[in-house]
Amino acid sequence: MLTGTIYINGISCISAQPTLEQGIQVLLEKNDSEHFKCIEPDYKIHFSPIALRRLSRILKFSILTAQKSLQDAGLDMPEAIITGTGLGCLEDSEKFLLSVIENQEENLSPTAFIFSTHNTISGQIAMTLKCNRTNNTFSNRYFSFESALLESILMLKDGDAKNILVGSTDEMIPMIREVTQNMGLWINPNTGTTITGEGACFAVISETMTEHSYAAILAFKLVFKLSTGETIQDLVLSFLQEAQSNIEDIDVLISGESEEEPQAYTPVYQILPHSSIITYKHLTGEYFTASSFAYFLGANILKYGSVPAHYLKIDRMAPTRPRKILIYNQNKGKYHSLALLASV
Repeated sequence: MLTGTIYINGISCISAQPTLEQGIQVLLEKNDSEHFKCIEPDYKIHFSPIALRRLSRILKFSILTAQKSLQDAGLDMPEAIITGTGLGCLEDSEKFLLSVIENQEENLSPTAFIFSTHNTISGQIAMTLKCNRTNNTFSNRYFSFESALLESILMLKDGDAKNILVGSTDEMIPMIREVTQNMGLWINPNTGTTITGEGACFAVISETMTEHSYAAILAFKLVFKLSTGETIQDLVLSFLQEAQSNIEDIDVLISGESEEEPQAYTPVYQILPHSSIITYKHLTGEYFTASSFAYFLGANILKYGSVPAHYLKIDRMAPTRPRKILIYNQNKGKYHSLALLASV
């Protein structure tokens, strides 16, 4: 477990909600696509014609989100770029594999392969910014974003960087949606419908508070599989104790509850009876790095002091001015992540 004070000095998000331009205040119901598809801007405003032709969709919305977070932080150049992605550039991977089949493994263009690797995203962001500092990519299933955040926090604490651009991104394409559905992954068990999504979220974090700061990360913890006899309630309570906080201190719980496992979070709700509960995956979809959206939510709530009603569970009231937010996400009962955010 990591404790200390890490400031979120800028943050940006592209998701199935109009978060890039309108933040968290505007709600859009699920669109007509078979999954929660990102609401993307007019890229012609942001990219040159050459870049528009060369870059795939995930690269465009990742680069733009990264640039927007830097602008939000008032920073020109980060000292490190750390990215998490569960599946990487799926569209380019599909193109490359189809070309292998169509050309019978001969006379293949390397372009699709170059753009298909997971670290292409972080690399393209660095090339766009002309940043030649530390550049890492983590692909660790449901811990992909959390692994990137963990690395970033450790780098800040070790003094290896002062301002780090950290984020995550994943896209969804029809082929992968079909594969995940056949695997029984990210499906509402009651309706049999897919709840897959996609999105990108990037933030500038630092140990130094600025005039742009949104919130502070006071504590952060990852747990893969609970110890024998340990319950989720035990995990949350011990986390708060190590973070020197009480149950009563938590104004808002941002929950990773999804339609796939709706009851998995009930034990946490029970030990936080006075906290407001926010859920988001019913509006953004589920994907390997969906948990990064919780940090975007938390940062905006703490900076602007209000909880949007469309993210709030109906059986809990919203606090007037949230001061501390607990983020808890779990997947398959194995991957547990917790973070404590506070206003600044």
